[in-house]
Amino acid sequence: MNKMILNNLDKVIVTSDTVTILHETEVEHPAAKLLVSAAKEQEREIGDGSNWVLCIGGELLHNSENLLRLGIPATAIAEGYRKAVQYILEIINSLTLYNVCEKDLFDEVVLAKMIQSSIASKQFGLEVLLSKLVSKACQLVMPRNTYNLNVDDIRVVKIFGSDIYQSFVLHGMVLQLVPHTRTIYTVQDATVAIFTCTIDAADTETKGTALLTSAQELSSFNIDEEKQIER
Repeated sequence: MNKMILNNLDKVIVTSDTVTILHETEVEHPAAKLLVSAAKEQEREIGDGSNWVLCIGGELLHNSENLLRLGIPATAIAEGYRKAVQYILEIINSLTLYNVCEKDLFDEVVLAKMIQSSIASKQFGLEVLLSKLVSKACQLVMPRNTYNLNVDDIRVVKIFGSDIYQSFVLHGMVLQLVPHTRTIYTVQDATVAIFTCTIDAADTETKGTALLTSAQELSSFNIDEEKQIER
């Protein structure tokens, strides 16, 4: 569910991303700051799961409050959590669904299967489609050392008039230009000229100031400027 946030700059942000919400929210309580720090570290290390960190951390604090009300010392509660961590580390390997190695990152099918759960947390119902697209894009820019993968090498271009099911991966560069109202789309028996330089009107190297005192002067100034460009 999307949340509407008004930050300190009076900017309205609508998002459901946990990290974005935490980044735009001012937290003062020490315990809450620890949870925020843990969630940001999770996002930095893994790239996903920050919402889960907040939920499990908040639940642990809630249970600790109940134990404190029963008179159990805080040191005993902390020691119990430490033993729980040790137990989790012992059994966590037996809870894995499948194991992958670094060479599997170069397999498009295996990589798509690995990232489905992360994509499902953001785009549930579209994880199969998007995981295939992301996996294919990663294969095109994947270096030999997978730790050097730069996510900025993959860009997303949104084109209006279609839906997500028509998305595809293009190996190259996409330049999205806004068509002009007088753009010519089709020409028959045309003569084509190729220019190696720009033919747009160049900006002047020096700046000038025009003092206009009436609407008539403004209209005349615009007409004269258009005539100069047409020349």
